[in-house]
Amino acid sequence: MAAGNDGLDIPDGATHGPDGLVGPEHLDAMLPFLSEAIFVFDRNGDLKARLSPPNGLLGYGIEAGANVFAHVHPDDAPRGLQIGAEAQEAQHGWTGEVRVRLRHADGSWRTFDLRIHNRFGDPEIDGMVGIMREVPTAEAGDAGLDPELTAIGDDLPTAYLALGQRGTIRYASEAATELLRTSRDALIGLPINELVVDQDQPIVLSAYHALLHTTGARTVVATTRNRFGGRVVEAELHTRGTDTEHKVVTVVLVDHTAEPELVRLATRDALTGLANRTKVLGTISGLLLDPEPVLSVVYVDLDDLKSINDTYGHETGDRALVAVGERLRELVRPADLVGRMSGDEFVIVCPGLTGGALMRFVQRVGETATEPAIVIAPNGERVYLAVSAGGATAVAGDTTASLLRRSDEAMFAAKHHRS
Repeated sequence: MAAGNDGLDIPDGATHGPDGLVGPEHLDAMLPFLSEAIFVFDRNGDLKARLSPPNGLLGYGIEAGANVFAHVHPDDAPRGLQIGAEAQEAQHGWTGEVRVRLRHADGSWRTFDLRIHNRFGDPEIDGMVGIMREVPTAEAGDAGLDPELTAIGDDLPTAYLALGQRGTIRYASEAATELLRTSRDALIGLPINELVVDQDQPIVLSAYHALLHTTGARTVVATTRNRFGGRVVEAELHTRGTDTEHKVVTVVLVDHTAEPELVRLATRDALTGLANRTKVLGTISGLLLDPEPVLSVVYVDLDDLKSINDTYGHETGDRALVAVGERLRELVRPADLVGRMSGDEFVIVCPGLTGGALMRFVQRVGETATEPAIVIAPNGERVYLAVSAGGATAVAGDTTASLLRRSDEAMFAAKHHRS
């Protein structure tokens, strides 16, 4: 067999076709227009010959001796091996077809229909002939989703999502569309974090990213955007599959909107309306699930709260705490979480904030949160409020406790420096 060009292996002794028919002299010009590729494999699945566009449908040349299954997606390899075995065991002339994902030269997975013919009885071929056609995206759907997943979602009255690559929604059950007050078309292709408000996006993404590197489940509570019903939902994320780069993550949504008081009591500080200690700790823990977390925590302390309580009464002290909480909410970004830990201590969780940006933010909190933060005492006296702030950025090996401890220490250092 002689190599005629990059796209064609021409059998020795091949001659031009008769006038009016395509012969080998035309193929160089016509190969780029092929929409299918034809391969001949031996009994081991190794390539004997091929006819395809230059560099093939996968973007690189597959040379004689290469094994096509080296490019098959791991989750699809069993189907490919099975049809190969069936072709070898079948009678001459048998034909079968399978749909598989193959890795393109650009690193992406693309879906192909592979039609296999048993031609071992043909002395000119003596192998399996495979005809490969790329399936358009609209026709392929999401080959990464096991049909079992969509069957489960369609059969159960469960708000169920399946995520494909990069966390985009690839399947939504009918119950999910009802819960989210939208259509399936509006959900397909949407990144999972875009379902929820800005403040809850970091923790949803962290749970998703953590499951790409481990197995099991992660549960988060978040509020969906208004266009998705503005629902308070509990999202339980599960992972399946062994291919780290292309795992399928499924999400079961439970609507807690009908229990607003329970949700508020579980996650909100009764006095200030800020996130409570439980919510703060859960948010930090969730963000630290990311194998490479990027976040900072800022500890804020209302100075002299005891003195305010002793001089003006606890009602004035409570108003001072509310005033500081309102000012902190004005300073933060949409995705930041402001919470009250206990007494005079506040915490700001800042996803994506590190280094110099953290230092500038801490300085702004210390300077701006008190100007003009004041409360009026029962005797009409104006009480000016002051706070101390310090922050720390997550490092490898950090736990929720260690990150909070370092930010607390930074806050006390700032307080000591001012005194």
